[in-house]
Amino acid sequence: MNGIECHKNHLTDIKCTSHGPLTQDNLIKKGKNKSGSQAYRCKFCMRELHKKYYIKNKEKIDEKNRLYRKKNKEQMREMRREHYHATKKLNSSNKRKLDKKVNKKQVENLSDRYVKHLLSKNKKLKYGEVTQELIEAKRKELINMRENKK
Repeated sequence: MNGIECHKNHLTDIKCTSHGPLTQDNLIKKGKNKSGSQAYRCKFCMRELHKKYYIKNKEKIDEKNRLYRKKNKEQMREMRREHYHATKKLNSSNKRKLDKKVNKKQVENLSDRYVKHLLSKNKKLKYGEVTQELIEAKRKELINMRENKK
C-alpha cells in the first residue's frame, strides 16, 4: 500500500495531514505508482485540486464542453429529453404534496381564495363574480359552523 499508512484500520493519505484518519470510503484510487502498487488520495484534497484546476483552466474546459455539445447534439437532446421525463414524474408528485399542504393551510385559515372557491363551486356564481363582501360573509358563516362543531 504505497502512498498510504495504516493506523488502527484507518487509511491515511501521506500527502494529506489536515483531514486526519480516513476510511476506505473517503479515499479515491489514484492509479498505480511507479512501483506498481495502488495509490490513493483524500477525497477532500482531490476536490480542492479539481476546483483549483477548473479556475485556472476555465476557458479551456468550457470550450472543450462547448465543442462536445456541438458534436453530439442529438445525444445531448436525447439526454435532456430523458432527464425531463424522469424529473417530470418526481416534480408532479412533489407538486401534488405541496399543493395539499398549501390547500390545507388555505382551508384552515379560510383564505380568500378558498372561500371564493366554495362560493363559485355550486355554479350559481362564477369565480370572477364573487365580491369581497360575499367572501367576508361566507367566512363568518364558516367560522360560526366550526365553532358550533366544537
